[in-house]
Amino acid sequence: MKPLQDLTDISRYYGNQKDYTLAGGGNTSWKDDKYIWVKASGISLASINKDGFVKLEREKVKITGTKNYSKDPHTREAQVKEDLIASIADPSTQKRPSVETSLHELLEYPFVVHLHPTLTNSLTCSMHAEEKTRELFGNEVMFTGYAAGYQLFKNIQNEITSYRERFNKDPRIIFMKNHGVFVSGDSVSEIKSLYKYITVTIKRELHNSLKIKNLTVKDNVKNILPALRLLLSEDNVKLLKIRHNTLIQHFYSSEQNFKKVALPFTPDIIVYCKSRYLYLEDSSSPENIIQEAESKIKIFRKKYGYLPQIIMIRDYGLVASGDTAVAAGTTLDVYEDLLQISYNSESFGGPHFMKEKDISFIENWEVENYRRKIADGQRLSTIANQKIVIVTGGAQG
Repeated sequence: MKPLQDLTDISRYYGNQKDYTLAGGGNTSWKDDKYIWVKASGISLASINKDGFVKLEREKVKITGTKNYSKDPHTREAQVKEDLIASIADPSTQKRPSVETSLHELLEYPFVVHLHPTLTNSLTCSMHAEEKTRELFGNEVMFTGYAAGYQLFKNIQNEITSYRERFNKDPRIIFMKNHGVFVSGDSVSEIKSLYKYITVTIKRELHNSLKIKNLTVKDNVKNILPALRLLLSEDNVKLLKIRHNTLIQHFYSSEQNFKKVALPFTPDIIVYCKSRYLYLEDSSSPENIIQEAESKIKIFRKKYGYLPQIIMIRDYGLVASGDTAVAAGTTLDVYEDLLQISYNSESFGGPHFMKEKDISFIENWEVENYRRKIADGQRLSTIANQKIVIVTGGAQG
């Protein structure tokens, strides 16, 4: 089927561009009159093939938009998950459809590509997100407030009714606060054209620019990482990676700057980096760094119930902890994306973090824990050796 091949191709096209999506983030779909093919939860767009999509019966998926589910959000999401699984055309399928399948089904266009582009989120995760979106893109795009899972679908389902009355069509672009964007079209070429339009429009509005250059990691970091690894391996042995560049330097330069990247903007950040991050300010010597780390990690664990996966060390760089070197590299990528979003958001009023209640929901949402587990499993299959890796630039190692 050519449309399914087109779907695979465009999924890989954007999945292999870190400026558009990272790790297992984003989802894509194509539908005909009877079925919808949607990306399976946790599968990476970068390497997806036809087996990475779940085929569902559209009439059964539609039922999720008409049922009255529990008012308890976690119970409700479990109920929706079961109904989506019951909509799968082949009951022997082991993969789960994306949690946002109902939203893909809602939109009338055959192709839907939902991504979390860095530039787009620089706008949607800003203080003036809706105001600037209207100013830049007009009223024919839809902007919706933050929500997750089924509540996001219901909000857009309600809002789209009014949109259809005004424009006699469905929106091709839906911006979502602290989340990303849905782009829909009749063809993949139309999808690409719309994403280019979004990227060019937002990029033109950036008032500040920072050329990201790799910086050398200090040689004496080798006296720091083993101690940090020991402190972070309380539950199980961790692997560490360190990265240093001018963007990281900007945010470790002061505690005030670090506060602008101290909380998550989107659910993806929570999935791969958790929701709290550590800043070490006293970089006068490796001994002082280790001493500060020991004290702050103990407090961090007691306060949040887990060990930090991200540690920003003044004058040294950004350290990520993971079960494998590849996992630590992914964590670095996702958190560095947060840094870029925060920096760019200054052009739109400054950064706007997720609210505490929304952070708490994502932290405890089974769907996101499942997505992380599947993504981790994919990464584990590529690992041959595990070791501490000191990296001066990218996440490779």
